[in-house]
Amino acid sequence: MDNPFEGCHDMQQLLTWAKDYWVLIAVAFLAVIIARFLIRSLMKLVMFAVLIGVILVLVFHASPAKVVDMGKDIAGTAGDTFAKTVQPVLEEEIKHAQFVPHDDGTYEIKTEHLRITGKKGDPKATVSYGDHTFQVNIQDLSERVQQQILQAENGQKQ
Repeated sequence: MDNPFEGCHDMQQLLTWAKDYWVLIAVAFLAVIIARFLIRSLMKLVMFAVLIGVILVLVFHASPAKVVDMGKDIAGTAGDTFAKTVQPVLEEEIKHAQFVPHDDGTYEIKTEHLRITGKKGDPKATVSYGDHTFQVNIQDLSERVQQQILQAENGQKQ
């Protein structure tokens, strides 16, 4: 007959390891719980969006293409907000800008209320206005602002 306590030595090693590394186990357990919560929340959001789309198509007889376009419009709202609110301020502020090229290839364009930071050759820049920060594509900015950024990248002053 086999000994029922034959694997006891392995179990003892496992318990000793668990006592030694309890912090690591607790962190891993917490990470799994947080990941599960985030995934469930994301899935609920996706399901809610799909449900709204289905209701719009079935109940209100909206075409599926129109529902997809509505979703794209909602996603593009942040870009529109930037274009309507920050862009005009950016145009006015850039006239009084101070250009600061750095040795590491980055640059700053500063005004009283506005700051643009970027790296030479990078098509993205960070625009900070008040408490708000926007990551923008340089080509989305106006022609005058693009010229100022190119001058700052080249280390030239106007």
